[in-house]
Amino acid sequence: MNAANLAYLMRYVLAGIVLLATILLMRRALQEFSGGMRRSIKPTPGYFLIIPSRPGRPEDHMRSLPLFHTTIIGRHKNCDIRIKNDNVGKRHATIYLYDGDWYIEPLKLSHEVMIQGVPIRQATPLRNGDKLTFGGVRGITLIFIDERESSARQGLIYEVPLAEYREELQRRPVSSPWAWLLINLFAVCGGLLLILQMQAELGVMRRPILLMLAAFFLIINLYQLVLPRIFRYSDRIVIAAVTQLIYIGILIQLRLTLLRPVVMEGAIEDHGGSILRAMVSLVIPQMGALAIGLVVLPIVMAIVARTRFLEIIYPACLVLTPLLLIITLIFGGGAETHGATLWLTLGNTSIQLTEFAKITYLIVLATFFKNPPQMRAQLFFGVWAAAVMFLIMLLPDLGMIMILLPVTLVVYVVMTSEYLTTLGILVAGSGVSVLAYLLFPHVRTRLSGWTTLWEEVNDYNRQIVYGLQAMSRGGLFGRGIGNGSPDGIPVVASDMVFTVLCEEFGLIVGLCVVAMFIIIWLRGTKNMIHVKDGFSSSMTLAVSTMFFFEAALVIGGCTGLIPLTGVTLPFISQGGSSLLAKLIMVGILLGLMARRTEMVVKR
Repeated sequence: MNAANLAYLMRYVLAGIVLLATILLMRRALQEFSGGMRRSIKPTPGYFLIIPSRPGRPEDHMRSLPLFHTTIIGRHKNCDIRIKNDNVGKRHATIYLYDGDWYIEPLKLSHEVMIQGVPIRQATPLRNGDKLTFGGVRGITLIFIDERESSARQGLIYEVPLAEYREELQRRPVSSPWAWLLINLFAVCGGLLLILQMQAELGVMRRPILLMLAAFFLIINLYQLVLPRIFRYSDRIVIAAVTQLIYIGILIQLRLTLLRPVVMEGAIEDHGGSILRAMVSLVIPQMGALAIGLVVLPIVMAIVARTRFLEIIYPACLVLTPLLLIITLIFGGGAETHGATLWLTLGNTSIQLTEFAKITYLIVLATFFKNPPQMRAQLFFGVWAAAVMFLIMLLPDLGMIMILLPVTLVVYVVMTSEYLTTLGILVAGSGVSVLAYLLFPHVRTRLSGWTTLWEEVNDYNRQIVYGLQAMSRGGLFGRGIGNGSPDGIPVVASDMVFTVLCEEFGLIVGLCVVAMFIIIWLRGTKNMIHVKDGFSSSMTLAVSTMFFFEAALVIGGCTGLIPLTGVTLPFISQGGSSLLAKLIMVGILLGLMARRTEMVVKR
């Protein structure tokens, strides 16, 4: 039996492994997401605030206010406890449950919060009977009641199942070891099949490639073991989902490099017949970016978890985002081949600064909407964002606009609840789309190819048609790694990589890839509910939503549901800049999730 036949038979095994791992991760993600949502929308039994009756006003009755898992107190109509007092901020403070204990924290340093008449500036634990004053002497005073503590003083046992369940939940591992075992089994089987199918003349490179795969395998497993021990709330489900995507990306990209004779022969010829130099030129850009990203990821995670670095660099990001786009517009290239000037050439390598501009844009977005901003601040952000979008249109990069605009809308509507304004932004976005269609031939070409997709095969839709044919050849289980026919698909390693994935690994694995991005979004949304400050909440939502929309755009374009945008599939498509930027974003997401242990101080 040759390697190709073995790969054909192993397609069932690989599809089954990925499917089982995805089911395990999705099941856990849905359970914790639904549980977190249920707990967040119901008052926590046994805890509440009391509005005391005012002296000399016997007509006033003492009233109790329920406390939720996370309770926002302020003047704004969307606060959980609304206080109609001009001395109280729109979102003044938050009271939240943490490992069975309650804490209060001002949402801004300018918001005055006192416990028993003593001002506080950071997260502080609450005790039964504490008098909480909001807005100074002219503000309002509430009393915190803990029935658990009151019962203990009377020698009674008062159980609060919700708090106990939350404490138990947070101390348990948040990922199934079976899912991790399956993901590793997929990497081992896929890597060995890839090595076996390398051409005989490339046999000298089998050992270096095997060592490289083993190094990535060890590093990623080390992260899975070490990170949760360093950071208590390190999310193993996100780590597992990203790991599965990285493994698939490694196998797909090495397959498109090592198992395509037309690519290898051309590279060997370009390097004077040297197989070693040809391999280095083909493999190092992508694998080198992955190696750098894996080194940077824990560093970024540690900085985000233990410092306020992201909040501090907000002014720099405000300037850096348009600056990166202007530099790309002036010095970038690629319009002749890709329709957009996105690549800066540095020696023998190229870099795409727009990928890092996405990160700085998200930091600005999260900073503006960490609390519902005043109208003046919203107008300032609107002008700044419009300038950024205009620069992106000049590149032109339709895909980047189609990612940033919906992410902005999601963060805006969730953090402000301004639905009418969101509708206005949607209308404005539609106008921008029409303007892009009228001004840029590249956009008209993409739309023309999409609208004629089912009528004829032409130069504008050939890429999608060939990709759909490849996906249909793969069926449910694929043809086996290395047995596909990717050479006829233009830009197959980047824009159309999802079609190769479906052809060789099968539609089942393709749907599992979609599910992995949904899992990341679910984990990000769940964490957004549990974090205690507005910036962490909005940034977590922004990063996880960006992963989801970027994947949706690529997969939608490959399947003909929407026009092709030129966006890369995170962790899987070819593109060193994209891969490095996505790993930095994973570090930011994991760091934000780990912040929950860093924000609490003792009285």
